[in-house]
Amino acid sequence: MHPMSHTRKRFIPLLAAILPVVVAAAGRDAGFSGWLGVSAMVFDYEETDARGVLDREEGEMPGLDGGLRLEHGSWFAETGLTWWSGTVDYESLVPPVVISKTDEDILAVGLLVGRQVWDNGANSLHLVGGGGYRDWQRNIRSVPGVATGLDENYTWWYGALGVRAARVVDTHTRVQADLLLTHTIEPEIEVDFHGAFDTATAGLGDATGFRIAITLERVISRTATLRLSPWYEYREFGRSRDVPLFIGGVPSTSGGLPVTFVEPDSETRNLGINLGLVWRPGTATKD
Repeated sequence: MHPMSHTRKRFIPLLAAILPVVVAAAGRDAGFSGWLGVSAMVFDYEETDARGVLDREEGEMPGLDGGLRLEHGSWFAETGLTWWSGTVDYESLVPPVVISKTDEDILAVGLLVGRQVWDNGANSLHLVGGGGYRDWQRNIRSVPGVATGLDENYTWWYGALGVRAARVVDTHTRVQADLLLTHTIEPEIEVDFHGAFDTATAGLGDATGFRIAITLERVISRTATLRLSPWYEYREFGRSRDVPLFIGGVPSTSGGLPVTFVEPDSETRNLGINLGLVWRPGTATKD
């Protein structure tokens, strides 16, 4: 993995601002809980153009997941952070065909706020909205005689809007379903060509996606609850503009024409599951 880039640090002020607010508010007349656990993701990514699929990456990645939640009256607010890291299979389908591996490092931070709009005691419905920040570092390993490898860093903000439906099954069991529409904001890619060219940056096209999650919580002690949450998310990025490449600050040319870089359209389909423990001070039962 390559070291943390300056773009990753953009999410730190957001996280630093969210967590103190949630923790401070927990001391008021509100319900407070936090969770910590592990995550597993099946990663599926494709780049496409008019010819079809250009390259794809597929594989499984482990991760860590944690978050904080605050409930007050008919409102809730929660913030979470998930990190996945691993190696997946890479295949380029455009000649020359390249079979390689890609080192992935994905960091996600988000904030979700919701208001209850219906409740009959056992079932409830919330309208929810929020957003977050993603940082995805992608290191395509070099293949001798074919490719020199690339380090790519994708960063973007996103907004989210949707619903959360919950059902209290019994005094120890609660099930919740989230359906969120998401929209990327200012997606960007930074490419390190390993010395072949200077590092280049390109803006990507905004696009709308979605996320579905089912969460099962089962009380196991006075203050602890087991949390199991399978989920699926879909995301797109639009094609970037053609970006001129430089060598030592001098424009690169080939046959008298400028050498350019372009990031094609892409689609990401991720399937995952999170498993962890929720801790609630004083009591573990909350409708």
